[in-house]
Amino acid sequence: WGNAVPPPPADMIHQCKAVAEWLNLKLLSAGFSSKTESGFIAATTQWREHQKAFCGPESGLSIPEWLAWSFVSRQRLVLCQLVERHPPSSCFDLDAENDELLALCSPWRTSLSAAESLLRLAREIDRTRDSLGDELETPPESDSDKLRDPFIGTLDSGGLTTILREECRTSHRQKALELVLKATSLFEGELRKEKRGFYAEDSFRESSSSRSGARMYYLAGGILLGMNRHEEAVPHLQKASKYAKGWRDLEL
Repeated sequence: WGNAVPPPPADMIHQCKAVAEWLNLKLLSAGFSSKTESGFIAATTQWREHQKAFCGPESGLSIPEWLAWSFVSRQRLVLCQLVERHPPSSCFDLDAENDELLALCSPWRTSLSAAESLLRLAREIDRTRDSLGDELETPPESDSDKLRDPFIGTLDSGGLTTILREECRTSHRQKALELVLKATSLFEGELRKEKRGFYAEDSFRESSSSRSGARMYYLAGGILLGMNRHEEAVPHLQKASKYAKGWRDLEL
């Protein structure tokens, strides 16, 4: 009986994750676009479970770091885009008990999270590219690729190398910079709204948001420095220094 059951294909894990990625997109889209409290809670619950099942450490599986971060980056980008298209703030029947979920899906936080994962992916891609060298040259197409059924998530004869070549051609740091700049703009806008909510006699304290602000501007400045755009980096690093003031353990 054991011989009658064919062994699973070597890329089964990639097929499973591709299907999970597609289902996650559909479920998040349905939840956020409903603009209801139940839909919003269902979407955030789905996101947490998806993260736990497919975006954490994969024990017992030999998955390259760059491939793991490639998948994580795509998931965070999807959440970022959906939250931007269907902002949770438009769901009017949410109450104060959902503040934690609203913070989780804050547009500037999801943009920052996606940017951080893209930067980690870029670093892992650089490491892998340096270690492989000439092995990344494009080989001729194999006849087996033309005969194989096109299942979702299947790999061609090049295996992971084909995916790696595609990642190497993508400017992850540029995309991360765009997301960080968008996050800082959204963050400052949210901060201004929060300040307007205080009366003149109240002392508004920025300390609760200073860590996030420092992190965002530091990332923006660091990316620009890495691109040798030093003059553009200066104002971001100055802002990071401003937000870090008073936090002794915050390293810049």
